Amino acid sequence: MRTLSQYDANPDKAMALALADASCSVVAIDAPVSFARRVVLTRPLDIIGESLSTARLSWMTTGDAGIYVTRAAAGSRLDTLYCAAPSAYVGADIGLAIGGNGIKGRDLFFDNWSGQGVRLRGDTQGENANAVQLSNVVVRMCGHGGAKAGQPNEQGAGVYCVGGDANGGAMIGVRAYDCRKGIVDASFLGNQWIGCSAEGCNNRFDKDVTAPYGVGFATSDGNCVAGFIGCYTESDSVGRVLYPAQIVGGIFENHGTAVQIGGTGARGFFETAGPDGVKVKIGALPHTALSIEDVGDISSAHRLRRIGGWWGLNYAGLDQADALRFSKTTPWLPQDTLFGYYGTRVRWLKGIADVSYPCTDGATWKVGDRVAIAAPAPGEPSEYVLTAAGWKVSGRVDA
Repeated sequence: MRTLSQYDANPDKAMALALADASCSVVAIDAPVSFARRVVLTRPLDIIGESLSTARLSWMTTGDAGIYVTRAAAGSRLDTLYCAAPSAYVGADIGLAIGGNGIKGRDLFFDNWSGQGVRLRGDTQGENANAVQLSNVVVRMCGHGGAKAGQPNEQGAGVYCVGGDANGGAMIGVRAYDCRKGIVDASFLGNQWIGCSAEGCNNRFDKDVTAPYGVGFATSDGNCVAGFIGCYTESDSVGRVLYPAQIVGGIFENHGTAVQIGGTGARGFFETAGPDGVKVKIGALPHTALSIEDVGDISSAHRLRRIGGWWGLNYAGLDQADALRFSKTTPWLPQDTLFGYYGTRVRWLKGIADVSYPCTDGATWKVGDRVAIAAPAPGEPSEYVLTAAGWKVSGRVDA
């Protein structure tokens, strides 16, 4: 192991000499250094700092800053480094750009990077960022460069994974603070995020922003099976994690369609109260999830079961009958229950005072939606249908 300063007093020249020295596999940083251009690793090399205060790396030139680990540097390790950007708002500099597989990063801090704090990219320019391991990595005030108010700007993130070969990574204790986006896994198959957190991740720092557009965690590829295990989001950094990704435990407010198991926070499901204090939650996709939970006193037990392609809520005491069941598009409820439905979502109603009632219960009704009446009297309407002209009687009980 050699310290960077042993090669040369000029940090850029010293790093070039260290990379050219085949006998050197570990470079130590024992004092703050300032680079004039991007550090590009072209062979496997470990860069290790003594502490975050002494191993402070900074860059002077916008547009050519940060550390780039190429595919030829697969297996490199970065440990205990503080990387300061030249600007949080100018250019698209990246603190750590990973294009090689098996890279390990531990105890890293990336501050004020205009593009991303950390980027994993595969299938582009011959890059492969599979099987990356990050542990105790902090990104702060990253992803704001070149952003426009009101636009999602997926790439403006603290940590950004993208491409077909940016998968299978293990990310433990990655924390994103005050970034435009926190952690965005746009990779093909996804990575595993364990004990990660996002706070203050929105665009409130961007010019001319009136309403923050923020997200703490997000996925975007329809094949991404990323896992978010024991992760945490603040209310200003909600998730937008989509199926088939999964959320397990933690305090995670997600407005996407991912399968969520345990934990607390909004699950992104349509949600409404049913009879007897039963709360029904149905996923935005037909095969994501259905959950039933007690929100009041229920005298009889209930559980979910799958019967012939249906999900059913079964009450004890009912003889081979489901209190609620639905398939991909059509819900079914017993005759003595008042209900309405639209799409794959179910709406329970307590009663109908007049024909206009379904239009004012807060649901987004569409033409063709129907409302059935519980126990209609002879001669009275038994069902209403929403037409272009409003709610019309579509069924009546014979007198």
